[in-house]
Amino acid sequence: MKISSLKISFGLAFSFFSFLFFLFYLFSLPFIAGAGDDDNMAGYAWSSNIGWISFNNTSGGGSVDYGVNKNADGTLTGYAWSSNIGWIKFGGLSGFPSGAQTYAQNANVSDGELRGWARACAGMDDEPPTPPNQTTPNNTCSGDSRTDGWDGWISLAGTGYGVTLSGTSFEGYAWGSDVVGWVDFSGVVVGAGTGTCTDSTQNGDETGIDAGGRCDEGTCSDGIQNGNETAEDSGGRCGAGTCTDGSQNGDETDIDTGGRCDEGTCSDGIQNGNETAEDNGGRCGVSTCSDDTKNGNETAVDYGGRCIVEGDWSDWSPCVGGDQTRTCTNPPPSGGGANCSGPSSRVCGSSEDGTCSQTHYDCSSQETSINQISSPTKWTWTCPGSDGGADIICTETKRPGFIED
Repeated sequence: MKISSLKISFGLAFSFFSFLFFLFYLFSLPFIAGAGDDDNMAGYAWSSNIGWISFNNTSGGGSVDYGVNKNADGTLTGYAWSSNIGWIKFGGLSGFPSGAQTYAQNANVSDGELRGWARACAGMDDEPPTPPNQTTPNNTCSGDSRTDGWDGWISLAGTGYGVTLSGTSFEGYAWGSDVVGWVDFSGVVVGAGTGTCTDSTQNGDETGIDAGGRCDEGTCSDGIQNGNETAEDSGGRCGAGTCTDGSQNGDETDIDTGGRCDEGTCSDGIQNGNETAEDNGGRCGVSTCSDDTKNGNETAVDYGGRCIVEGDWSDWSPCVGGDQTRTCTNPPPSGGGANCSGPSSRVCGSSEDGTCSQTHYDCSSQETSINQISSPTKWTWTCPGSDGGADIICTETKRPGFIED
């Protein structure tokens, strides 16, 4: 059948593949092409009509072994897999279609060009009488062509398109009629044994042991677990080890620092890198706010940064000689923290207006706040006056991005 004669509409193709998808998941697939690690092609081709096509079980996963092998004579043999249309066969085919500048042969790489044909097994009927356009999976990848407009053929080269092999990587497009559509081979590779990205062997398209090629997704300092990493920017090609093991490994530029361990600084007010607390521990050293040393995010010796403590008032003392006092000791200011605001003494029995604190629902006076309300953008509360003093309504605006019902 000529390629140009396939006139299936998109709607019919979509309905047809929806039906096939259902069938392939409804029935088991006893047809198995022995492959997996023994076949030297891997990766995925992509069709905008049928989605991903896996060329090796080491790429597609699962318990069924399959794959496509590039042989020493350039021929391709074996089976690829599509979750939408099932098996796609390379090699062992006959009765090829004709088409403009196509090659009536099985798939073969010659002079860096992939020529010939592959075939989706679902385009054939293997149940007698033939052709019945059967509704069960084709488990033998043989039989007569269907008669409903699709025969499963995929042309690997023709006028204006084709697939090439450069080094270990395929590029270009094959054509599978209006049903399969264009098939992009840029994700398919070939090498001496595909292996995996965690087998401690340089294979497939790797440029180093378990690194490069298909294993080189991202870097060891991108803050993402990718490639063959076993943790974020760690393990696999990035080296085993951690940011607290006392050794320089992975992408570290020094012992437990640099690379994945060097997120932030020791003065950014955030626990990051290998710190065990905010700007403290790990690469920032073990430090306190009373060690007579400027460390962590301190701006001076035991001062600033994490050492800042704002002062707050104690309760009013009992009335003595007509006066009451209070002290800024609950807690006292330290590390550059602000002192308490307001008077430290008052006449006994004198009225005092309520006083707002900088923190919502708190009052600077000894009274407890009332009428506490939280709206989406602010907090509102009332600090009562004492001994006839005025009640004061207080508000605190919520920071941008803080939304609370």
